[in-house]
Amino acid sequence: MIAAGFKPRNKGADGKGREVYDWNAVRKGFTSSINEIIKELWSDGSVTRESLGIVAKARAMLYINDQVYPVSFDSKEELARLKITDMIIVEKEGVTDVLLDAAQKYRIALVATAGHFTEYVRDLIRLASEVGCINVSVLTDYDIDGINMWRNANEKMNINIKRIGITQDVVKWLQENGYADIRLEDVEEEYAPNPKLFKSQDDLYLQTKRIELDSIIQKVGPEASWKYIVHRLESQFPGPRDYREIVPEPKPEDYYPDEINDHLEYIAKCVKQVYTPKWREIKDSQLKEVKGLLRVDDKKAEIDESLRHIVQEEDKSIQKIITKLEELREFIELSELNEEEEKD
Repeated sequence: MIAAGFKPRNKGADGKGREVYDWNAVRKGFTSSINEIIKELWSDGSVTRESLGIVAKARAMLYINDQVYPVSFDSKEELARLKITDMIIVEKEGVTDVLLDAAQKYRIALVATAGHFTEYVRDLIRLASEVGCINVSVLTDYDIDGINMWRNANEKMNINIKRIGITQDVVKWLQENGYADIRLEDVEEEYAPNPKLFKSQDDLYLQTKRIELDSIIQKVGPEASWKYIVHRLESQFPGPRDYREIVPEPKPEDYYPDEINDHLEYIAKCVKQVYTPKWREIKDSQLKEVKGLLRVDDKKAEIDESLRHIVQEEDKSIQKIITKLEELREFIELSELNEEEEKD
């Protein structure tokens, strides 16, 4: 939807009459429409959300490597040990959806909180911080509510979580990094916050105006917004990051020349040609009409043993291939791997 240029319905206009889009409303709209569609299609109540596999999710979700994990009592310790360098707690769930693809490229975990620091989210942050190799930060709007969400979390946990949320500087940074057409007035809006929420050190700007994440994304798009987030992460956490367990270890087959892959494909075809007649016979005689229930894993092991014997011991063509491979290995004198290489 994002790639196709979809934009949420405007939630109204700010103090300057500009349309302001709310990505969080998109998620809520999809969610609320599910029940209506189910009732329309199955008015007798025979089908429910749960029967379709649509269940309520946890209050907070962690997204990493195309996987989604609920943040719960049972999962928090395991999630804190994920192989990542950075974990971002995102105030707005809809914003998380928009940034997922960009975050995936950096293997950064995003935690959607729907605006609430639940107990398990706080536990997750504390545990991840204790690991020592994970940079934990909070991404919020630039308004007093976002500031207090971050500030209250720090006070309750008594640890220093960095805030990488937007500030007025976001506009200047974007202008200097390829987005010259953005202006502060394009993304700020007037609002009337509760004066009791402010502390003496808070920016006076926030008493009358704010900048929402949605507004930045609407103006420059997810990619540019993510570039700013990367800038903030690198500024707040300038120390080196350990990617040894994050960048996948190379596999020999990733670098096979085409000629080797062709030979391996040829061997696979030869093996398949040998066992296929027997396999077809087994399907028709032993699997087509089975009386009672079959222990599938046990039957698979029995079939494997039978076909393996045909391929490895009875077929002469496979034996010829084995002989030639052994001759090749002796000819080029492949050295045995030493113990250190095996450990690596």
